[in-house]
Amino acid sequence: MTATRGVRLAVVLCTFLPLGCRSPAGPAPAGASRVERLEADLARGEGAPFALRIALASACLDVVDDPRVSEAQKLRYARRALEHADAAIRLEPERVEGHYYRAVSLGQVLDHSTLPNLGLIGELEAAGIRARELDPGYADAGPLRLLALLYQKAPAWPIGPELAGETEVIEELFAEAIERAPGSVENRLAYAEFLHEEGRREDARKSALRAKELLDARGDRGAETESLRRRLRELLAALDS
Repeated sequence: MTATRGVRLAVVLCTFLPLGCRSPAGPAPAGASRVERLEADLARGEGAPFALRIALASACLDVVDDPRVSEAQKLRYARRALEHADAAIRLEPERVEGHYYRAVSLGQVLDHSTLPNLGLIGELEAAGIRARELDPGYADAGPLRLLALLYQKAPAWPIGPELAGETEVIEELFAEAIERAPGSVENRLAYAEFLHEEGRREDARKSALRAKELLDARGDRGAETESLRRRLRELLAALDS
């Protein structure tokens, strides 16, 4: 699972679609079988409820990451991930996992809703901040990277968070994420994309090439790796143009 997901926030000011008003299209996603197995285990009471909820949130988000999945299915599974993250928070409110997955899930709901509710951005930020407070290094410094991306991509205040567009804050968050998890492809790539947006081409190239080295060493991990390689190709092509 990539912790970069759910923070594109390419959204417009409008009303959020009611839960369940969109139907999944096409065949069942490849990762859906794992979700169904885990939900069956949960229903039977097999396994620790908190661990199962976190596993389910992650599995649902893996489906959302699959480029072959339709937008309707992505929204459906993003909402499903959010339900499991919220259930995990109710079980263990002082653990980082539920808050982190809540933030990521909210971002994915925003990303894949045709008519997203921008009020959810505040909830996303609050969940990300809480995850950072509990464990900033969780998931390769995921809470730090998530907040950096949120402030980079979100609309300006008052629609978005007060720190939206604050480049110094964003860079500090990326720097801490890289310091805590220097081997994370996602950290290096997200930082490179930010640097490119800021017009710092050489710094962006350096971070992108380091991300490529790390990704090549990591090997194939399915749809996640495919997505990262595509982003790297696009970024390096833009930097070479």
